[in-house]
Amino acid sequence: MLVHAIITSRVDFCNSLLYGLPNYQLNKLQRVLNASARLVCNAHISPLLRGLHWLPVKARIEFKILLITFKAIHGLAPKYLCDLLTFKSSIYNLRSSDSILLSMPAARSKTLGDRAFMVAAPRLWNSLPKKLRAITNVNSFKAHNMTYLFKTLYW
Repeated sequence: MLVHAIITSRVDFCNSLLYGLPNYQLNKLQRVLNASARLVCNAHISPLLRGLHWLPVKARIEFKILLITFKAIHGLAPKYLCDLLTFKSSIYNLRSSDSILLSMPAARSKTLGDRAFMVAAPRLWNSLPKKLRAITNVNSFKAHNMTYLFKTLYW
């Protein structure tokens, strides 16, 4: 448990800044996570990571961005983050009108612009299922989002 706390806190430190990095750069952090899992239990990595319920590094980054986005939408984040997000609105009565969707601004540059919070957050948020976007409790959102990322996207 102590190894889990130490390693994951180090891997998660400022990892939301790493969104959009190429896979070869994310693989370095994934190797650290794999080595720590191997240290905890001497076994093959993939089943071990699944058993420990550790998300891969890329999923951890997305989880953190989605959590910050959730807090910004519900007014629990600092104002400067809340101001970066705008809600998608339509003059028409659409089925998507009853769900919380964010408008996606155009990125100025392909390499760094797509990694900016104001571009990455709406992209990830809008890709969530409607039932996840409708949650209003932070702890409930964390649990459901972790389960969603764990089950559907990465394992």
